Amino acid sequence: MSNVKQISLALCGFGTVNQLLCSLLIEKKEEILNGHGIEFIVRVVLDSKGGVACVNGLNYSELLNHKRSKQSVNSFQPNVNEIIHSDNKLELLKQFDYDILVEASIVNLKDGGDALKYSKQALENGKSLVLANKGPLVCDFDGLHELAKQKNSHIAFSATTCGGLPVVNVGKRDLLVAKFTKVEGVFNSTTNFILSQLAKGETFETALKEAQQIGVAEADPSLDVDGWDTAFKLYIIMRSVCSYKCSLSDISITGVSKVTPEELSSANKNGNTVKLVAKAELDPSGKSYALSVRPEVVPNTSFIGGIKGWEMGVRFSTDIFSSIEMKIDEKAPLATAAAVLRDLIHTGKML
Repeated sequence: MSNVKQISLALCGFGTVNQLLCSLLIEKKEEILNGHGIEFIVRVVLDSKGGVACVNGLNYSELLNHKRSKQSVNSFQPNVNEIIHSDNKLELLKQFDYDILVEASIVNLKDGGDALKYSKQALENGKSLVLANKGPLVCDFDGLHELAKQKNSHIAFSATTCGGLPVVNVGKRDLLVAKFTKVEGVFNSTTNFILSQLAKGETFETALKEAQQIGVAEADPSLDVDGWDTAFKLYIIMRSVCSYKCSLSDISITGVSKVTPEELSSANKNGNTVKLVAKAELDPSGKSYALSVRPEVVPNTSFIGGIKGWEMGVRFSTDIFSSIEMKIDEKAPLATAAAVLRDLIHTGKML
């Protein structure tokens, strides 16, 4: 195929999401090439113990097999020349040229951690950034976007809100010039699953353990059950889709840890259910939003009540598009990796 655009990647974090991304790059190689004229090359991969890089690109299959054998990428030894290993991950990123940084490492929501450092370094050097990690956005949304603007780089982060559900994409691209009168939804599949299992009589601990075994729950389960993960997603949506300047402290947050099977049973007898609902409601002045995350009793027949099990969903209520509702059934992280790939293709076309 003529006019193929080669896009080189640096992957920060090589856990479930970026491993699934590599699997998709293998599986969907022809579709990406023939449908979009792009060939992705992974030049740098970092995990918690170090990094590996190759100017000519790393072999996805060999790297995945190595990582799945419980070894660090820092010990990956393919039979090719020009492989470099390093314990200094920041220096490795500085040393090797690439086009897009894919940040999917462990979330640090105190100060953004290394993920924020890697993200800022990439933008400083004129690279583009695709995020599956909410941490950098939550900790420095304005700083990252200002830096990208200064360096004429691109940031994409659709995977940070509800996995594969294109919440940010639809909100920013398709609902142009709309005034958002209400945004509400179920943004955390782990808590939604737990509440569904509680309604069936299962214990909170058993349901949480199942979510962790599948790999959907956050490494720190309190981020899910205490409502913080949902609040982070609401914050990102408000900043990016609604262009509303707010902070996490503006969001009233209550988690699900105190919801009892008895409450769920009582709600069910009345044709209702309990959901952890994220909500932004525009006040009568039209200038500010009331922001909340809390368990709510909702009718089973409502859109929010119909978001069951591993599903996540959002409803945008607007002045000119009426109401837009979307949901996704995401039991495993594949759709999140697919969202990263979606962002990579869109970003790659702009380079």
